[in-house]
Amino acid sequence: MPKSKLPYIASTLNISLILFFLGIFFFLAIAAQLVLDQAVQELEFKIILAEQVSQAQANQIRKQIQKQPFTVSTSYVSKNQALQNLKDIGDDFLEAMDGMNPLPAVINLRLKPEYVNIDSIEKISQILLEYPEIVDLYYPISLIQQLQKNLVELRWIAFVLAIVLVIVTFFLILNTVKLSIYAKRLMIRTMQLIGATENFIQAPFLKIGILQGAIGGCVASILLILLLLGIDYTFEIHFFHFLIHNHEIWVLFFCLILLGLSLGYFSSKVAIRKFLNKELDQII
Repeated sequence: MPKSKLPYIASTLNISLILFFLGIFFFLAIAAQLVLDQAVQELEFKIILAEQVSQAQANQIRKQIQKQPFTVSTSYVSKNQALQNLKDIGDDFLEAMDGMNPLPAVINLRLKPEYVNIDSIEKISQILLEYPEIVDLYYPISLIQQLQKNLVELRWIAFVLAIVLVIVTFFLILNTVKLSIYAKRLMIRTMQLIGATENFIQAPFLKIGILQGAIGGCVASILLILLLLGIDYTFEIHFFHFLIHNHEIWVLFFCLILLGLSLGYFSSKVAIRKFLNKELDQII
């Protein structure tokens, strides 16, 4: 292998690794959002019904709530069903109630993720409490707030690290191209003296930068896919299959390649500009 190609190969591998780690940070942010959305959909809004509400009335209310834009699903739990569910706690608890059933009938409501925030919860609560048959509501909004706060912090960490890695990648390509251009600086000067245009001189260096970035983005995407497959195979959690059906992951792969292309192009352009239109004594 020609020694002149070794810096390009080493630089491309470094770019691949940097973009790979960058992909991991963004992947974690996407995965956290998907897991949070899934967890939110599993949480239930407890709609507590008045004592005198019959099952027919409860089902009518449930059907009306089901039509609301914020609803994913609803289910009705009668007083007897609620008591039956408590049997798992133990007979001592049931004996302490002395045959009484203090548990209310409830309608369990699952919300769409976009409605899980304080403002939306307050509006939904106002809508539900307009029903005279509904006496109280319960939703673990504090848990959701903590999860959302953690997700925002994770996104900021990923964003800051992404900026750092993008800058590192930019200067990595820039220095590699500078070394190549420096070795050919006299040839560049000669080409300018015989009338070669800037675009003609820049073209081969820009192609090299773009190729490096594109290969780096593709390799990073492949490494990320292999990482997901490795997690699936090792832990058998079907994590890859859960994420691969979400378009955000494919957008991430596309962005890694596009980012590599962009960094390769602009860093090469910046590097070549240093040697254009310079006198001989300025480049020796």
